[in-house]
Amino acid sequence: MLAGVIVRLSMVAAQKFNRAKGQELPIYGSVTTGTFWQFLKLTGQDLTIDVKEYSLKPIERILGILKWTITSRRGFSNSDSRNFQSHPCIQNYTDCG
Repeated sequence: MLAGVIVRLSMVAAQKFNRAKGQELPIYGSVTTGTFWQFLKLTGQDLTIDVKEYSLKPIERILGILKWTITSRRGFSNSDSRNFQSHPCIQNYTDCG
């Protein structure tokens, strides 16, 4: 999927930009068809891709995940690399902040 490639390249570019500024932060990305969403995280050279595709409905879940990636410094742990089901917004998306 071309969109996935573009997102990954954009994430690497954002990482290089941050490194040039002396910052080493995880980079988050998402790919959507408009109906389904998938989430990614780049830490160093490790790219974590959520294997689950999330439906647009309920929209609160997608908005909660997006908000959490922006406001959280923790991010997804590397142990969650196969499945992001431990994400707090997946467990109870009404409590995503």
